[in-house]
Amino acid sequence: MRKMLVQACMLGALSAWPLYPQVRQATPEDMATATNSREIPSPMLVDIPLGAGTSPNGKPRKAFNDSPAGVTRAYNDATGYVCDKARIGVVLLRLEDRRGKKRITATTALSTEWIRQHVALSVALLSKGKEVRRQQWDDLVLGATKGAAVNAMGNYALGIGTSNSKAPSVEWDLSDSEWSVLWEGEAPTLRVILTIAKDEEDG
Repeated sequence: MRKMLVQACMLGALSAWPLYPQVRQATPEDMATATNSREIPSPMLVDIPLGAGTSPNGKPRKAFNDSPAGVTRAYNDATGYVCDKARIGVVLLRLEDRRGKKRITATTALSTEWIRQHVALSVALLSKGKEVRRQQWDDLVLGATKGAAVNAMGNYALGIGTSNSKAPSVEWDLSDSEWSVLWEGEAPTLRVILTIAKDEEDG
């Protein structure tokens, strides 16, 4: 009985022992684990297949045309890739029915680890390798803007991680016939291209 009491007291003392954060110099192995993003030279191109398949985290993904109207889908296919510290965090796609038309809204979350960075962005809808719709932004400013500060993770706007005061968004209207043709055979693709401003690339 006495032995059991001693063991119980020891366990109680261990459980009450305070836990402190571990602080030490990072090893090369630690750094390899922490910086596992793949660097892509500018311009960085991301093709997002909109058909049924598998998401980057290995989960099954339904085709975009199977999405109920009004539901926003999140595509994080660019996760793990960085272009001169700029990232495409997530692309949000929304499908709506508009009186004989289909409206697609594409919103791209961008962030940067620089305090301020100028980039260009293009978002295009491709069918069998050909552009059906396209939107171009020639001078987006990521990071801090006048009267606002930004940290390494970026500000948060529209509920998504971005260091843009407003995430670039575009609406495309397609007729029902265009929408049907889009899904004949090979599923369409959303192509996102992020380009770093030349003066910033040159340092």
